[in-house]
Amino acid sequence: IHVRLGDKINYTYNAVFRREKKESIYAICTPKFYSDALKLLNIKSKFIYVSTDSKEIFQKFYSQYIDKEIVFIDEIYYNAFYLFTKFKYMILSDSTLSIFASYMNKDLKKSITHGLYLTHILYNNTKIEYNKNKLFLKNTIKINKKKYLLHNKKKLLNEIYNFKEDK
Repeated sequence: IHVRLGDKINYTYNAVFRREKKESIYAICTPKFYSDALKLLNIKSKFIYVSTDSKEIFQKFYSQYIDKEIVFIDEIYYNAFYLFTKFKYMILSDSTLSIFASYMNKDLKKSITHGLYLTHILYNNTKIEYNKNKLFLKNTIKINKKKYLLHNKKKLLNEIYNFKEDK
């Protein structure tokens, strides 16, 4: 599982709560997305590998939704990229790191992602435009449900942002 949070939390929070026009809303997936994606993969292993740029946020808000032992990939990005090219199953974040690693992965049997792309969205008070992300491989399962996007779960986005700010 690749979970890209980091600065995308700040940008999305600023766009949603502060209505800053210079900020974009990013396609950050909710913890429930990863839980449901894991069920779709139907992996028999007792553990899963997780790579994230925000380990503390993942542990506090995401790990409780995962019913497997979590093994964190605590590697610099290019080592994580290499590992991503070796996995048979992947849950991709809206991040070039895992997307491009999936392109180079000759062993990949199945991958799942959220299929909506929001990076270049114009947040105009109440209107958000959703676009289909065309970067993912054609055989990647795309779950295009808005309920899985963090900006639609304002209470959770606020909790994550404030947890991050307290650190």
